[in-house]
Amino acid sequence: MAFIDWDGIWIAPALWYLGHALWQFAPVCEDNDPWLQQWPDQPNRAARITALVRGYRPTPSVAQQLPEMVVEVIAGCHRSVARKAAAGIPTFVRMEREGILGVLTSHLQAAQLLRPLIQEAVHAV
Repeated sequence: MAFIDWDGIWIAPALWYLGHALWQFAPVCEDNDPWLQQWPDQPNRAARITALVRGYRPTPSVAQQLPEMVVEVIAGCHRSVARKAAAGIPTFVRMEREGILGVLTSHLQAAQLLRPLIQEAVHAV
């Protein structure tokens, strides 16, 4: 089984896309994050991360970079939204006004805390 997401596509290393997928689908956030309010139960992040890594089949040396890449993906999204909002792009101005930078900061902190879990899941593959 696979999924294809063409939203925001650009040329990037495969590891960036895996890091983004982990952020969105593990998901990388705190257990009390509003993102999880509609989930029936807390996600089994280790199992979800392991499944995603197995599906992408990165080499062991590439997979070892994954915990840092998840952090970089979220930080990069934060920088991008902040830069585009500062440039006055309406969608990003609205996103900033609605608090997305705070959400991204929270997800970035969660990524830092979840690094050991991501690393363990990578080793399990």
